[in-house]
Amino acid sequence: MYPNHPPPHQFNRPPNMQWAQPMVENRFRSNFFPNSSIPHQPRPPQHQRNNFQNKSIELLREAEAIREDLKQQRISKDIHLQDELWVSNWTRNLELLPPAIPTENETLTISEYRNMLTDALENLQELKGYQMKIEHSQTVDQDLARKGAECKKRLEYLQNILTKETLRDHIKSQLRGRQSKRIRIKKRKEEKKQERINEELYKKRKEIKIDKWISSFSEKELERKRDDDLRKTADDTLRDVRKKIADSKRTQLLLAKLEELKKIRERKEIEKRLQVFDSSFDSNLKCLQEIINEKLGEYNNEQNMLQVMLNEKAGDRNYQKNLRLWLFGRETDEFWYHAEGKKSVERLVEIRQKWDRYLCDKDKMKNGEEDTDDSDDAANDFGGCIPLYWVRPPIKPSDEWSKYATQRDFL
Repeated sequence: MYPNHPPPHQFNRPPNMQWAQPMVENRFRSNFFPNSSIPHQPRPPQHQRNNFQNKSIELLREAEAIREDLKQQRISKDIHLQDELWVSNWTRNLELLPPAIPTENETLTISEYRNMLTDALENLQELKGYQMKIEHSQTVDQDLARKGAECKKRLEYLQNILTKETLRDHIKSQLRGRQSKRIRIKKRKEEKKQERINEELYKKRKEIKIDKWISSFSEKELERKRDDDLRKTADDTLRDVRKKIADSKRTQLLLAKLEELKKIRERKEIEKRLQVFDSSFDSNLKCLQEIINEKLGEYNNEQNMLQVMLNEKAGDRNYQKNLRLWLFGRETDEFWYHAEGKKSVERLVEIRQKWDRYLCDKDKMKNGEEDTDDSDDAANDFGGCIPLYWVRPPIKPSDEWSKYATQRDFL
C-alpha cells in the first residue's frame, strides 16, 4: 500500500450467488439448475471468505494508486518541459533587448559601467568583423546586413549612455572615493603594522631592562653572599686567632710564674747552701718565651689585618646608615605621638592640653593685643580647635614662649 492513500475500509461484501442458493436436496437440484452435471462445492468458512475479500480490495486499490502516480509523473514531466521551453525563449528575447537607460536620478555602479564598457568594445569588434565580411563578400547577404545594423544600433545606444557627462562625473567621483578608501585602508594597515613593530620593540626594550635588572640583582645577591661568607669566615678566623692569643697569653703567664718559682727555689737553696741548679732550665724557659712571643706577634698581626678588613666593610655600611640617619632621622612612626591618644584617654587629655596651651584669640591676634598677665587663660577661653593662622608669641612672652622668643627671624 502507498502511504499517501488511506487504508481500505473493512466491510463484508454480500455473499456470492452460488453461496446464496437455497439449501435444497440434491434430488430437486435438476429442477432449478440446468447444468446439474457440475458437482456441488461446499461453502468456505466465514473467516476465509473475509480474508479473500480484503486482499482483493487491497490489490485493486494499489493498482489504482499506481495508475494515478504514473499519470501525475507524466503530467509533471510535461509541465517541466514547458517551463524549460518558456525560460529559454524568455532569456533569448531578453538578450536581444537593450539595457534600460538610466534616468537623471538613477546612477550606475562601477561594475555596471565596466560591464557596459566591455559590451560596447565587444560590439565594436563584432561590428568591424561584419563590415569586413560585407566588404569581402561578392553578394549582398541580408542576414549579415541585419546583424550589422543591430550591432550598430546597440553600439550607438551604449555610446549614448557611456558618454553622458553626469554619469562620467559620478563614476569618477566613485573611483576617487574608492581610491581614497583604499589609501585609508592601506594607511591603516601600515599604522597597525608600525604599531606592532613599536610594540615588539617596546617589549624587547623592556625585556632587555628586565634582564639587566635581573643580572644586576643576581650580581648584587652574589656579592652580598660572598661578603657574608667572607665576613663569616673572617669572624670565625678572628675568633680562632683571639682564642690563640688568649692561650698564648696564658702560657706567658704560666712561664712567668714558673720563672718566679724557680728564682724562689734557687734563693732557698742558696740560703741552705745546697747545690745550685744548672742553667738548662733557664735556657729552655727563654727559648719557650721567645717562641710564644713570636707566635703572639703573628697572631696580633693577623688579628689586626682581619679587624681592618672587617672595619672597611662595616665602615661603608655605617657611613650609609649614618647618612640616612642625618638626612631622614630615626626610622620611627611619624604619628606615634598623636596615635597614643587612641590608646588611652589620659594620654589624649594630656596631648589636648598641650595643644590648647598655644591657642590664642583670633580677634586679639588681628588687633595685635595680648593679655600678657594671663595669656594661657585668655587663649583657652576661645580654644578648642587647631588655629588656621600663624601663632606668634606676645611682646612679653610667657615661660613657654621665652625659649623661642630669641629666634624671631624664624617665627
